Amino acid sequence: MAFFYALRPVSKSFSVSKRCFSFSRHLLSSPETFKVDNSLLMKLRKETQIQISKAREALQHSNNNYSKALEWLEKDLSTSGALKAQKVKDRAVEEGVVSVHINDSHSAASIVSLSCETDFVSRNDSFALLASKLAQTACSQIAPHFALNVGTLHDNQSVLETQVSSQNPSTVLNIINESIAKLSENIVLTCTFTQAFNPQNNFIASYVHGKTTADPNTGKICSLVSFTVDSSLHQNQDFIKLAKRIAQQVVAFKPLCLTGSDASNDQVSLLDSEFMFGGGTVRDVLLAESQKLNSQIEISSIKWVEAAK
Repeated sequence: MAFFYALRPVSKSFSVSKRCFSFSRHLLSSPETFKVDNSLLMKLRKETQIQISKAREALQHSNNNYSKALEWLEKDLSTSGALKAQKVKDRAVEEGVVSVHINDSHSAASIVSLSCETDFVSRNDSFALLASKLAQTACSQIAPHFALNVGTLHDNQSVLETQVSSQNPSTVLNIINESIAKLSENIVLTCTFTQAFNPQNNFIASYVHGKTTADPNTGKICSLVSFTVDSSLHQNQDFIKLAKRIAQQVVAFKPLCLTGSDASNDQVSLLDSEFMFGGGTVRDVLLAESQKLNSQIEISSIKWVEAAK
């Protein structure tokens, strides 16, 4: 168009120069030629873990306004994430992490397993933080709506439709898709487990093996151990130490049952296994600790989940 205007008769030179100036000014302010602030670029890249090309695009569209760049990214990830998820949905997911979350009263807990395509992404901080956020959502938004004293393995579709939090209207599916757009890999929610108990006489402990650097509650295998114990021991450091060690034993031995009556010929129950920290079997240690603390301590349930590998 610029060449076409330049070939017009001289009598319309004023109009020509005006049009040409307008066209040049547009070029100087277009996203393709706008120079981004490098300090803002690095800050945006670090905060969002987005690809550097996408971070640059956000700053170009927002004229180096950081808050507007974040808003632009949020809208863009929502759209591009859904499209990207559709493209990569058939790719195999053979790596991943698991994340555990326990509420403040240790009466409700969740484990989430999240899978991806490569070990590279499974070690990415933003992927670990996504798994952690999903575990928090499962514990706060899903666990309270199910019966007490019963562990529940949830249907993935219902979890995907769950709102992340009361303050965040996004769904689990939305934030997974946003991560797919960021990391350019298929990401699949493969397992969601929750349980809740009466806080007065129950306590849930956990252990995580192969912890990620981004989140100590996310790793390669997580366990939950539920104890029936008086609330007077919930702050007792001897009991808390024992609970943590038993949760660690579950990760190490991966028992498939709690008691001997539940075990088949080739299985060893948790209570009948030798306690890895000494003192006899787990059953023996529980009895000795109950006598020491003058309060009955029993294990009501165990659960462990291992990440895809």
